[in-house]
Amino acid sequence: MATEIAEAVVPASLAVRWGLLPSRIAPPVSRTSDVLRNDLLATLATSSVPIVSVIAPGGYGKSTLVAHFADHDPRRSAWLSVEDDADDPVTLARYLAFALGRVTSIGEDLLHELDGLRPRMRIATAGLAAAIAGLDPCVLVVDDVHRLADRRCFTLLRALAREVPSGSEIVFAARSETPLELARVRAAGELLELGIDDLRFGVDDAADLLRAAGAGDIGAEDVARLTDQTEGWAVGLYLAARSLAADPATMPTFGGDERGVADYLRETMLADLPAPEVDFLIQSSVLEELSGPLCDAALATTRSGAMLETIESSNLLVVPLDRRRDRYRYHHLLRDLLRMELEHRAPDLVPVITARASAWCEAQGLTDQAVSYAIAGDHVDRVAELIARYGQATYYGGRASVVRAWFEWFGEHGELERFPTVAVLGGFLHAAEQHPLEAERWVDGVPSVDATDAPGREREAIRALLVAMMARDGVDSMLADAERASSLLPAASPWRSNASLLAGLAHMCRGELESASRAFRLAAELAGEMGVQIAWALSHAELAIVALELGDVAGAAMQASTARRIVEEGALQGYPTSELTYAVGARVALVQGDPVRARGCAEEASSFDPGLSYAMPVFALQADLLLARCALGLGDVAWAEEFLTHADDVIAHRPDLGTLVSEVALARDEFTALQASVVGAPPLTPAEARLLPLLTTHLSFREIGGELFVSAHTVKTQAISIYRKLGVSSRGEAVRVAREIGLLTP
Repeated sequence: MATEIAEAVVPASLAVRWGLLPSRIAPPVSRTSDVLRNDLLATLATSSVPIVSVIAPGGYGKSTLVAHFADHDPRRSAWLSVEDDADDPVTLARYLAFALGRVTSIGEDLLHELDGLRPRMRIATAGLAAAIAGLDPCVLVVDDVHRLADRRCFTLLRALAREVPSGSEIVFAARSETPLELARVRAAGELLELGIDDLRFGVDDAADLLRAAGAGDIGAEDVARLTDQTEGWAVGLYLAARSLAADPATMPTFGGDERGVADYLRETMLADLPAPEVDFLIQSSVLEELSGPLCDAALATTRSGAMLETIESSNLLVVPLDRRRDRYRYHHLLRDLLRMELEHRAPDLVPVITARASAWCEAQGLTDQAVSYAIAGDHVDRVAELIARYGQATYYGGRASVVRAWFEWFGEHGELERFPTVAVLGGFLHAAEQHPLEAERWVDGVPSVDATDAPGREREAIRALLVAMMARDGVDSMLADAERASSLLPAASPWRSNASLLAGLAHMCRGELESASRAFRLAAELAGEMGVQIAWALSHAELAIVALELGDVAGAAMQASTARRIVEEGALQGYPTSELTYAVGARVALVQGDPVRARGCAEEASSFDPGLSYAMPVFALQADLLLARCALGLGDVAWAEEFLTHADDVIAHRPDLGTLVSEVALARDEFTALQASVVGAPPLTPAEARLLPLLTTHLSFREIGGELFVSAHTVKTQAISIYRKLGVSSRGEAVRVAREIGLLTP
């Protein structure tokens, strides 16, 4: 038997903050009626390969087989059942850390990174790979991999598979082929593959299953006939056993396919059950994961826990998710049928049940599930209410991907004019994610109003802040909007620090350094008191820029160091505005005469994806200027050109940014002068150097972006920059020239 697993290393409080469900890292519960597939278990037990792939359609017993393997193997095991909400690299990485924490040490640095607002996937992947590489012999199971679609998730899983140490195994189970790209390990003999032909029940195992499922004393001839008829499909054999248990004289005739099973379930099982059980099954099929209290609330009934126990004890298609049998789920074949029955019999119940389920989940602190049920029931008003209540806290709690999905759904189903609070928050989300066009669409959906009540005043203030941050109408309007927001906000609002910060930016763009400094100091004080970490870090970064302008190098160094400390302690390294923190650190280091540290900070700043854009034009231009001047100081003409080109793009969209525009022109003059003095091919930036070898592959820009955890647009931009530096116009020519001059090996 497998060694008993200790308490997860990932703290429970962290798992709750990340919205992780403990049931996802628990293997399926074994039952006395389970049939041990001894031949397959022996194959798995005697294999010494690091990777196992088990692929077959639903109902072939993949999860049961792998659970038995993990349970009987002497090594410790970790388990992750993938659901749709894990189709995001950050959420998947968090679940993997949660699962792996039960069998190996998870580094504090990795947990800190994953707890950040925007975890950097390169860092998170490296941390998880280190955890895998440090495993004592164990088995890691990732079940239902077919639920993933995001290529970045498969990039993460491939990276982990490469690090499995000798003596350990990682098992991937799925209903269909996935983009795990296991050809390399297959060719190296490091992969064991089990498919549908391996998982089909033979006559002997089928006989055991039929008897265990209640078919009685069935003859060898009948076993062979049923095995052939169902094509060895486990679910088909189980349902045949149920049919025989109900009427031993009648041999079932359905075949080995899901349609036949659906017909059988409808015509026999539902017809044979007591009406209360049928109603319970049909109505509760709306729920993803079932528990007694949730079913009581959602179905407006009582004793649901006892009902679930009764149904589970006689139906293998009701799956317990824990050993205490507090939580269950329906096998997808049964749930699909029940949902069809519900749509046929009582479609009006779906919104009623989902509304109750949403309310119950919210009361239990299960915010993600509350929103999911509201979305499942198309409750637009309810989704808007939950987003307004929890969206900001969830986003800044490090679950940006979750909130993005909420707003994406709302953007397709909600009317922005009816829900101004959600529209404004959506505008801020898209601006923070560096999607300026979407940010403008959301905020333009809500006209400015003279609100009189407190919620309306705060909403209008936040809208003014968003408009100020985007600076579409120039720095004078930016200052007016920031000051208007400040006048509308209550004294205790955490948004006050943002208002002061944006006012300071407007003053700086107008050349009013003294006023800017006062505003930044107030912003730093307010943000520090209220724990608004992003505004706190930015305020100190801005004070460092002011100090540089005034020639106070020591003051600039102190402020830049404070800004960086806030970013790193708050795990904000992946948030776009933190680019400015590293950029000012680079400039300060260069002024202090430390080119090595300056280049290191500049490389950190330039690695952000997404980087700052004209969604936040002042921050973006400041970062571009700082980095361009740093690159010029280092004599790196090509790198300087990259930053100045980006600055030109920002100015093209936001031309009225005061002194920043003239500073870019001065930097461009410095660039031109330095360029004229440099002979030879310009060097590649670190990002371009990482990209160049991948240009030799068959991968598309989108696929390369998945490998590097950057967007396809970023890859395209870097590739064009490489083409320009090498004096070519195509990918093939770039590879050829790079090989000729020694940038690539032949």
